[in-house]
Amino acid sequence: MFNSPIEILCSPLLIAQGMYTKYKTPRLNEAEGDRQGQAGQGQRLSLLICGDSAAAGVGAEQQEQALTGQILSLLQPHYQCHWCLEAKSGYTSAAFLQHLEQLKPQEFDIAVLSIGVNDVTKPISVTTWMQNIERIHRLLIEKFAVKYVIYTAVPAMHQFPALPFPLRYFLGKTAKQMNRQLQAQYANQKNSTVLTMQLPIKKHFMADDGFHPSPIGYTLWAEQVAKLIVQYQAQINIEF
Repeated sequence: MFNSPIEILCSPLLIAQGMYTKYKTPRLNEAEGDRQGQAGQGQRLSLLICGDSAAAGVGAEQQEQALTGQILSLLQPHYQCHWCLEAKSGYTSAAFLQHLEQLKPQEFDIAVLSIGVNDVTKPISVTTWMQNIERIHRLLIEKFAVKYVIYTAVPAMHQFPALPFPLRYFLGKTAKQMNRQLQAQYANQKNSTVLTMQLPIKKHFMADDGFHPSPIGYTLWAEQVAKLIVQYQAQINIEF
C-alpha cells in the first residue's frame, strides 16, 4: 500500500517498475533437504525456524547451506537440537499467520522468524503488517510455548541491486518504517529480540536474483542468530 502522498503521486511509475522487476528477476527454488530433525549433543534445545523464502533457503541449493542448516551446524557441538522449518516462498505476514493457525500445537524453546519483504512489495499498510506480527507473536508464545522469539528485521531494501530507482527508495522507506515499529515492540524484551542483519549488499553475499542471501550471506545471518541463542541460553541458565 502506498503510505504517503508522494508515493501515490508516483504510483504509476512504481507499479510499472514493480512489474518489470518481477518479470526480469530469476525465480530461484527453495533449498532442498529435510524440514525437521534432530542434531547435536548436549543440552536439549528445540528450534522453530519460520517465515518466508529467506527462511526457506532460497539462494542456496541445500538446507545445509541455508539459514537452518548453518544455525544447526553452529549449535550442535553444544546442544541437542530438535528443530523444525516452517517457511515458504511468497509468504506474507498474513499468509504465514494463517499457516501457523493451521499447524498442530507443538513446543519450541526458540523461534527464529523472517517475514516482511513480501509485505513491503504487496498492498498492505505498515499498521496492518504490525497487527499481523502481534498475532503471530501471540500464537508463537501461547500455541507453541516459545520462550524466546528472534525477529529478523526487514532487510535494507533500498540497497537491493535488483530494484530500480525510485522503486527501491520507496520500498526501503516502508521497510524502515516496519523495522521501527518492530524494534519498539519486540527489541530487548524478556521473550523476544530483533536482529538487524549486518549483511553487506555485495555480489558474493547475494543470490543471483539480487533479493536473497547466497550461502555466504546465510553464513553471516546464521552466525548472528546462533550468537543470540547462545547468549539467551546462558542468561536463562544463570537465572535458573
